[in-house]
Amino acid sequence: MPMPLTGQEVDTVALAARQDPALRVVVALAGVHALPARRIRTLQLDEVDLAGHRLDPAGFDRPLDDYTAEAIADYLAYRRRR
Repeated sequence: MPMPLTGQEVDTVALAARQDPALRVVVALAGVHALPARRIRTLQLDEVDLAGHRLDPAGFDRPLDDYTAEAIADYLAYRRRR
């Protein structure tokens, strides 16, 4: 069973991912929400509700923490700029 990273582990990896918005999202989804890689690769935008702070991967509705919401919003802004 996947286990989420500790807060300190997330902080360490997040520091390394600061320069890459996509990597920051992966860190948040894997480290905070313990989503497996295959689920992260197939996550759709309609499974993310930034305004309502909800994440619904594969029908598992869960609250979306501020770190993950910010990482996703930053990645989407980065993607729009590119």
